[in-house]
Amino acid sequence: MDEYHETLGRVASCILSSDDTIRQSRVFQVDGRLYKGYQIVRDNNIINVVSTKESGYINVELTTTLAARLQGIIDEADLERIVKQQQNSINQNIDKSEALDLHLRQELPDLDDESTRAAMEEIEEVVDDTDVRLDWVTYNDSGLLNGFTLYTRLFPESLSIESYDQSVNRISHYGPKVEDGFTNAFGSFLEDIEADDEEVPTGGGDSEEVGQGVGGRGFA
Repeated sequence: MDEYHETLGRVASCILSSDDTIRQSRVFQVDGRLYKGYQIVRDNNIINVVSTKESGYINVELTTTLAARLQGIIDEADLERIVKQQQNSINQNIDKSEALDLHLRQELPDLDDESTRAAMEEIEEVVDDTDVRLDWVTYNDSGLLNGFTLYTRLFPESLSIESYDQSVNRISHYGPKVEDGFTNAFGSFLEDIEADDEEVPTGGGDSEEVGQGVGGRGFA
């Protein structure tokens, strides 16, 4: 077994020793880089513990996007309503995915807007640990704010149950706080749809793979 996969095995051992739940294995590509690892649950937070073969570290990260949240909660009746609204707006027939895309482009905040920037800066202040980074995620190739990735790093040479536990605790601690601030600032359009749904875990974004967009706070 090569060193990369041996490290992933050690990560799995740390996860099981910490009594975290492995939700699923993770294999995906972002910007041509292949990531492998695990998706875990701690304290109702969905957290990815992933790495590339080329990197010298392991990311412990939580990602939330408004697009994924919309896709995760919308039912058929809501979807039909959005399709009709968008078809009436542009006066032509479109499919469901096109309607959702247009809906999101109308609802997501513009990064060039001063109020958007001010709200982002206020949310960034929540993260006061220099070992945790907050990066903003944009929607597709647009200048619209879609979500965030909150992450810290583990290093193979110092990987242990203790270092794993501390890293996951950092993300589990800040994740809900950033999620709440982000939702309050930018997620009002989801409220009508989410009102009758049960509370869902923080993080995830299973329906889309995202990379870091607008840079946030860096490591010291």
